[in-house]
Amino acid sequence: MSDVIIKNMTHKLLEADYEKLNLQVELKFTEESNVFKGHFDKMPILAGAIQLLLCEYWAGILIKNKLYTKEVSKVRFAGIIKPDEAFLIKVKIMPESTADMLYSVSCKIFKNNKRIMTATLKCQKALE
Repeated sequence: MSDVIIKNMTHKLLEADYEKLNLQVELKFTEESNVFKGHFDKMPILAGAIQLLLCEYWAGILIKNKLYTKEVSKVRFAGIIKPDEAFLIKVKIMPESTADMLYSVSCKIFKNNKRIMTATLKCQKALE
C-alpha cells in the first residue's frame, strides 16, 4: 500500500489466524492523513475506494504476499468514517484457484460495533 495512504494511520492487530485465513485489525487515521484530502473539504470522510484498498492490503498481510484486486462485488456502504475515528476491519480469505493464485476476500468494516461496509474482492497474488 502506498506510503501516502498509511501515513498518519495507527493500527492494532487484534487477531491473525494464518491457517484459517482470518484477520481483525483496528485502524484510525488522523485528520492530517492524505486519505481525507479532497473528500470532502468541509466534512472529510474516508473514501470507499480507500476502504477497499485497506481490505486488499490486510488480506495481503494475512497471506504474506501483495495482492491485486481484479474484481469487486457485493459492496455495501452503510456509514461513514471521519478523521480520528477508530474502525475495525475483518478479513476472511477463501482460496479459489491455487494455480492462478486467486483468492476470494470477504471484508467487513465496523465502527462502534455497527457494520458500515461489506465487500467481496477477487484478488490475485502479485508476481514477485
